[in-house]
Amino acid sequence: MNAIRAPRTLGAAMALALALGAAPVALVLGGAPPAHALDNGLALTPPMGWNDWNAFGCEGLDEALVLKTADFLVTSGLRDAGYQYVNLDDCWMQSATGWDDPTNGRDAAGRLQADPVKFPNGIASVARYVHAKGLKLGIYESAGWRTCAFPAVPGTDRYFPGSMGHEAVDARTFADWGVDLLKYDNCGNFFKPNDPSVPNGKDWASRFPVMGQALKDTGRPIVYSLCSPAEPNVGVAPQVGNLWRTSKDISPTWSVPDDSAYGSLLQNYHENTKFAASAHPGAWNDPDMLEIGTTTGMGSLTPDEARSEFSLWSVMAAPLVIGTDLTTASPETLAIYGNRDVIAVDQDPLGRQGVPVPSAPGTSVLAKPLADGDVAVTLFNESEVARTIATTTSNLGLPASPSFRLTDLWTHSTSSTDGVVSATVAPHATVMYRVSPGAPGKVSLQLADGSGAMAAQTGDLATGGFDPQWSHPEGGGLTGLTSISAGTLVHVYGVAGGRVFGEDLDTVTGRWSGWTEIPGGATGVRDISASIVNNVVQLLIAGWDGSMWLQRGDYDAGHFDTSWTRADDAPLSRLTSVAAGTLVHVYAIAQGRVYGEDLDTVTGRWSGWAEIPGGATGAVDLTASIVHNVVHLEIVGGDRTMFGQVGDYNAGHFNPTWTQLPGSGLGALTSVASGTLVHVYGTAGGTVYSSMLDTATGRWTDWAQVPGNATGAVDLTVAAVDR
Repeated sequence: MNAIRAPRTLGAAMALALALGAAPVALVLGGAPPAHALDNGLALTPPMGWNDWNAFGCEGLDEALVLKTADFLVTSGLRDAGYQYVNLDDCWMQSATGWDDPTNGRDAAGRLQADPVKFPNGIASVARYVHAKGLKLGIYESAGWRTCAFPAVPGTDRYFPGSMGHEAVDARTFADWGVDLLKYDNCGNFFKPNDPSVPNGKDWASRFPVMGQALKDTGRPIVYSLCSPAEPNVGVAPQVGNLWRTSKDISPTWSVPDDSAYGSLLQNYHENTKFAASAHPGAWNDPDMLEIGTTTGMGSLTPDEARSEFSLWSVMAAPLVIGTDLTTASPETLAIYGNRDVIAVDQDPLGRQGVPVPSAPGTSVLAKPLADGDVAVTLFNESEVARTIATTTSNLGLPASPSFRLTDLWTHSTSSTDGVVSATVAPHATVMYRVSPGAPGKVSLQLADGSGAMAAQTGDLATGGFDPQWSHPEGGGLTGLTSISAGTLVHVYGVAGGRVFGEDLDTVTGRWSGWTEIPGGATGVRDISASIVNNVVQLLIAGWDGSMWLQRGDYDAGHFDTSWTRADDAPLSRLTSVAAGTLVHVYAIAQGRVYGEDLDTVTGRWSGWAEIPGGATGAVDLTASIVHNVVHLEIVGGDRTMFGQVGDYNAGHFNPTWTQLPGSGLGALTSVASGTLVHVYGTAGGTVYSSMLDTATGRWTDWAQVPGNATGAVDLTVAAVDR
């Protein structure tokens, strides 16, 4: 890993020109002929991938690094999350021996050559390997007589040859090798010693479009990435390339002095926001690579800054190009890069860049319209103290609605608002919401009766009404149920004959997918609980022997794990769980007492069981829901009354005692949160009843029977779904 990376943008080129006695020439496009639109049909969403430069620089790039990174993108799931380009930066090629090398480092046909030591099998071989992994290969060149990494060998005048004057043959070479993206830099265009054929200060507009046309002429689809941060060119760049740099080379720092050769998270962000109007499908502003997980002599980003960078780049519809060594990246770093909710904002097919919304000094708010009518918003705290940042749905461009759903794309929790969008944001941190007109509108309620049959009901959260009758989906022998929602789908899991089965309900069509057994062959199952993190269901079971087991169902990849993982040997009888960000809070009854522990889904680590304060005894069932990172836990005691506890995960503690709540004669419990309300459902005498907690006031409504005259209910589950 480099201590300090050499800047490779226009500033470095000017510095070299001055050192050699040449006067820098300003890049002005006023007299340039109009550029023709590239219109190559590529990069209809911002490119995603990896580039070696930020972590490895010139010295660290070789074939082995590229191949192992391609492997890691696949095995880590990052390829499936959208990262498809494996990009070779500068220093991949054979260098020229010096100023007077008549070959310019090229072969007899004038073609570029791979460094035989770094790439002994050549670039075409690397491309075939990458393509076989379902990935694409990117490569680097510069629009001058040399590239930006100079000298190629310290203490010499060796250089890596640029493409100026060789555009057609280089484009053809890249196409023949199977290259899918070209990153085209802006070095070597000012001055070449002893070579009057290289004009001093050949302007941008006479160089970059030439390569664009050459790539098009090859007939191969090659994404064209312009690595030229000169601000006057941004207005023309969409007609020339698929993406273009808007700022200096980034560094893994929060901020740098204005006269620094490098940019930073803060400076590159603000530069990029200036050009939002230029972005559209096939054409993207590029604030440079992501520095999450990268450490150099200049520093590294804090966890809050890292999440800010990923949030801000995504809301700006920027290319997401990983700049760290993935094979040594921490689980926390990989979790940031793998946040599919945030990636979905970046990759939204509408292709709009987020635009600034009025905000207080020291804060920044961007709003990005999405194809489904939602709006993504970032509340960015640039200051050194925690700030409350607020805007409104009307400022975000949303139509009027009685309520709006806020989905926090980092904690993955949902809440509702009548129009104010706000959060208390830590220094240098960003809260990112997806704002949707209308809060979750329905609950989907299922029960298992004493005969093992299932019945289902649908309730309207706005009116409190339910369907007049329970429906009766297929299924028999059921003794336990749990469910979790994902949009308009409800994933339902049940225990039958001690084994675990699952099926999905499409709440739009009312169709059930049919029961299938969950892989792994679990037997002797007593209870079951499900939660969802990044569209991965975390399914927990308790066996009759008291042990707890875990299965994961990745609904993006379309499969469950092949086996269950033993998580604990405590004498558990009942389970419930709720997700908060990448954590799953699990609560259980063991010998009548209530315990909790957390699963970190990034690392796979469990925190260990701890008894919930208050000394509850004789508990027979429990349920949990979460509102603004505060868990609301309800239990049924041995006397069939209900008690509640509140666990504030912001403050880091539960209340010291349990509170007796309304309700008697209860058997099974389930609950779901909607906004600041908790809807609780319970069985009593085989009939299903409902009550509601307003967490803002602490008030409960009276229990009311759910319509439909269900009888014999022994277990039940509920999930909130979109209308």
